[in-house]
Amino acid sequence: MRSIAVFINFFFRLSWALGRGRLRRQQRAAELLVDAFATMPGLTRKLVQNLPQHRGKGTEFVGKQKLPLSFVRARVALQAPALSAQIDEFTDEVHVASLGQVNVARLKTGELVAIKTQLPGVAQEVESQLQLLLLSLRGVRALQGSDFDVEAFEKFLRSSLAGELDYSREAQWQEQLRADLGSIGVKVPRVLKEHSRSDLLVQEYVPGLGVDELLRLPAEERSELAQKLLGVLRHMVTVSGLVHADLHASNWAYLVERQQLVLYDCGSVFRFGAGEKQAARVLLSEAELTPSETLNLFCALGFSREKLAPMQDKLPALSKVLAAPFREPPPWRVRASLDELLGAEKWTFRAAGPPWFLWALRTTSGVLAAVERLGLEADPVTPKKGEIVTRAQKIRVLVTEKNDEIVRVELPARSLAQLEDLVPEDVLEKITLAGVDLAAIKARAIAAGTPVGLLFRLDAGERHYLVELV
Repeated sequence: MRSIAVFINFFFRLSWALGRGRLRRQQRAAELLVDAFATMPGLTRKLVQNLPQHRGKGTEFVGKQKLPLSFVRARVALQAPALSAQIDEFTDEVHVASLGQVNVARLKTGELVAIKTQLPGVAQEVESQLQLLLLSLRGVRALQGSDFDVEAFEKFLRSSLAGELDYSREAQWQEQLRADLGSIGVKVPRVLKEHSRSDLLVQEYVPGLGVDELLRLPAEERSELAQKLLGVLRHMVTVSGLVHADLHASNWAYLVERQQLVLYDCGSVFRFGAGEKQAARVLLSEAELTPSETLNLFCALGFSREKLAPMQDKLPALSKVLAAPFREPPPWRVRASLDELLGAEKWTFRAAGPPWFLWALRTTSGVLAAVERLGLEADPVTPKKGEIVTRAQKIRVLVTEKNDEIVRVELPARSLAQLEDLVPEDVLEKITLAGVDLAAIKARAIAAGTPVGLLFRLDAGERHYLVELV
């Protein structure tokens, strides 16, 4: 029921934003959708990873519900009794993702293994969410007058999700990626096929440092790692044709001592054919292309000639924007440059792409976000001497009337930067009249490192507004 409520709420909010015709509100509607869906298991969380607003973030849920260890033990005992007999103990390490949960266990031999257990009922939940998603997409398509091919996207999405829900298929992809990427020095954990099933995936445990921890490395090492990430993406797209389509921040790590990348979660993979690889190689090269040449290359990748032809003159510049991360040092401003170049036509460009294009955007966005982050210094905010700052994880907006909770919204603490946009216009007017300076409140909280605590409270008759960091 929660997924139904979220989808309906999103559809009406997005319709309202589009109807208002205000670009900033349209952007905020999309960002709020991302943050809301990021808290939900199943397809909604999976789709969030496709969106640029979410790039570079991990898969851990805000307010996640972990499967009890007793459930995991029982699943392993039933599905893989031989493995169960070899387990000495489970560690405290647990990772909850969109469709499953990973527990780490120590075998009696001392070897550590990662056991991925599919969330119970997730296949049924994904199907119901998919139906609601398609309904929303058709509605938004009608509102915008878009010619986005919802039916082709549905076909591709069903095929892709079928693979992610079948861990036997994921194991096959993982072994293929292990062999392919091993040729360029990238580590992909070995699958223990004898213990794996369609809803249970067992593999060697290969821990590494995530992007937050890697910010402590010297700038030179971070730069080398950024080049390795870009090299992996380019290799997959232009050489092997076997593309890991889910390279967000939680699906890779770095082994510092070995100077080796590790890739995880190989359930979402797609293939490029020989023609597609060749087209990608040319588009990412330094070649100066004419509009007609660029159009032909995009069409070789599966784009619609009919939809791209009207913007043909912009395609050479567009290809340079997309290739910038492989040609130039950051910052690249890919999204901003695309907005400036295409304007409203960017939606036509996306609609012209083949169904896998959203998956390509997802993995590319994840890699580029990580590369850009690796170029940043660690968080400069430090507590005063002797002071301990507990950083907030979320920003909570609560509206009550006559002791009844009317609105309760929780978003990642990073949303504080858009505090004014989170508040409806009528409420913002009341807050301003009451003398509450939201900009000053926001600035103080950000400067202090977003500590846990109350941001402000406003009482307007029987209605009460509370915004806090938790």
